[in-house]
Amino acid sequence: MTTLSALNDGPVGEPAASTVLGAIGRTTDATRRSDYDGDGKADIVAYQPSGTWEILESHSGFTTSRTIAWGTSSDVPVPGDYDGDGKTDLGLFNPATGQWHILLSSTSYATSLAFTLGTATDVPVPGDYDGDGQTDLAFYRPSTGQWQILTSSSGYTTTQIGVLGTSGDRPVPGDYDGDGKTDLAVFNPATAQWRILFSSTGATTTKTWGVNGDIPVAGDYDGDGTMDLAVYRPSTGSWDFLYSKANFTSSASVQWGIGTDVPVVGDYDGDGKADLGLFTSSGWKILLSGSGYATSLSLRWGSTSDSPLPIHP
Repeated sequence: MTTLSALNDGPVGEPAASTVLGAIGRTTDATRRSDYDGDGKADIVAYQPSGTWEILESHSGFTTSRTIAWGTSSDVPVPGDYDGDGKTDLGLFNPATGQWHILLSSTSYATSLAFTLGTATDVPVPGDYDGDGQTDLAFYRPSTGQWQILTSSSGYTTTQIGVLGTSGDRPVPGDYDGDGKTDLAVFNPATAQWRILFSSTGATTTKTWGVNGDIPVAGDYDGDGTMDLAVYRPSTGSWDFLYSKANFTSSASVQWGIGTDVPVVGDYDGDGKADLGLFTSSGWKILLSGSGYATSLSLRWGSTSDSPLPIHP
């Protein structure tokens, strides 16, 4: 396996100041899961199987970094802003025990919380389901389509139950109706069918977007504060968007990537729109929305055994 540059080597292809936009976008689920320095932009983050978080911070133009040891090889990373301070906390879910462990940024990563929610077959899907600006604990159970949410607004003492999905679906939660709350949503890779349960109305909508084999990469690509349907097609390196602002009727496509790349969506330039991020065998490659997808960044960070964050369910 090819190894990327050592983690302490820092970035290559350092962006010029003019390529990084200063506007800070609306706080969304994606921002809460990827902004460790609190500047409103996604950071470059790699999680090592040994339980080490390597964070390359956007506030310095991706020139400063931090390393935090938190986790074991059996944990699944579930980052989010669980304490509501505007910075991403380190979160872990242990499938064997159903335990969640959260290391809080508000205490400079010195204090942790522990909860039990879920089983080994459940998929963790943290998000802001109650709209209070903090990440809630949640899981999706593929066998039954059940969602169980432990809400931050109740001090993580009250759970909510929802049902959406069938065997074979992948959870793709996000704020698709723009009400500030995470909606339940699933994507079926075989049929490319999306089903979304809107928190604002309780209504369910169904859309077909993509083809068999596509990877769902939902995000706010048009900057309207609402999630768009999107897929990444490894066979062609194509990103295809179905925009929410036109009631999911207007679409676009961008070519960026090859079959071996891993898509990692985030607002890396802080313009309020999702950028096209890829974790590749030679590093991170990001196509910036602020330039109309005309300017890219190349950053060497991590090794091929790492998991790039945030991970799509």
